[in-house]
Amino acid sequence: MWSTSKKWIFAMVLLGGCVQAPHSKLIHEVTVITPVNDFMQTRQAASWSIQASVDHQGNRWPEGLTLGGQAVRYHDGRVTRALTLRKDEISPESFLDAHQRARQTQAQLRQHCTTTTLSLDGRQLELLATVTVRALAGRKHMPVPPTDSDPDLVEAMVARNGSDRVVVSTRLEMKIDESTWARLGSVQMLEYELCGEAGVARQEELEGLAEVVSKTEALKND
Repeated sequence: MWSTSKKWIFAMVLLGGCVQAPHSKLIHEVTVITPVNDFMQTRQAASWSIQASVDHQGNRWPEGLTLGGQAVRYHDGRVTRALTLRKDEISPESFLDAHQRARQTQAQLRQHCTTTTLSLDGRQLELLATVTVRALAGRKHMPVPPTDSDPDLVEAMVARNGSDRVVVSTRLEMKIDESTWARLGSVQMLEYELCGEAGVARQEELEGLAEVVSKTEALKND
C-alpha cells in the first residue's frame, strides 16, 4: 500500500536522434510516495526521479542519469536514510543477453565502484556506495514481484510497455547520516558521480528530496 503525495512532470519533443524513434517525446517525472509495508512493518517516504522517452506507441523507456532518496522507519523505531543515483540505458540486446551483461557489469562495478563523491553547495563528501545492475523488460520476462515488496517505479514503468525492448538500470545507493540528510533538505546545488559519470541534480529532484527529508521527522514520530 502506498500513496503519491506530489508529482512533477516535464516534457519536451525530440525532433531526431532519439534511440527510440524520430519525434519521440522526452519526459521527466519526480514522484514522492509514502508506502506502508504491513508484512515487513515498515513505513517509507521516497522520491523517484525518472527520465524517459515515449515512443509513438506510448511505451515509456527510462534513460539517463537521475537522483532520488528514501527514508525508511522499521518496526523497532530505527530510521535509515539513503540517496539513490541511477543510470538507465535502452539496450539493443534481447532480455537474456541484457540480463547476462547486467550480471557481468554488476560484478565488475562492485570491484571498483565502491565509493562516490557528492558536492553539496560546493562542499565535497565521499560516501560508501552499493551498486546494483538489472535488466528490466515487459511483464512476460520479469518475475512477479512479491506482494510484500516495496514499489519500484522504474521496473513498473518498463513492465507496462508492450514491446520486447530492454532497459539496463544501474543503481548506486549510499547510506546517509542524519546531519547530512538534514542538509539535503535545503541544498541548492548537488553534483554527483555515478561510477565515473558526472551528473547534477535537477531542481525538481532537489524539491522531491526536500519533501522526503521533511517527511522523515514524521516517520520518526509515527
